[in-house]
Amino acid sequence: MYVGALHLQFLLGVLLLFISPLALATWGDMGTAMKVRPMRFFTMEYTTMMIVAMVVAQMGAIRARKSKDAARAARTTLIFGGLSFVLILAAIPWPFMGEIARPWLRAW
Repeated sequence: MYVGALHLQFLLGVLLLFISPLALATWGDMGTAMKVRPMRFFTMEYTTMMIVAMVVAQMGAIRARKSKDAARAARTTLIFGGLSFVLILAAIPWPFMGEIARPWLRAW
């Protein structure tokens, strides 16, 4: 279920990359965008970390599915799922992250 949710989130993220004004501006002039920290973060760094997190979770699901022992499958799922969750948390633009920060609630 976790991996399925990540896949859905990935599809929504890819869709957002094609309709977001920030992403469209970045794709228009990639050389300049790589020099601007927020544009580089959301276009390259954030996207790459989320794809890596999804791949790690998928690898864990595949290894757990192939496992013969239920306890080993659960341990594998916990390890890979936890690692992917840590990667996701590391990629989130938290409010304390300087110029790439985003507020908790945008209305406030």
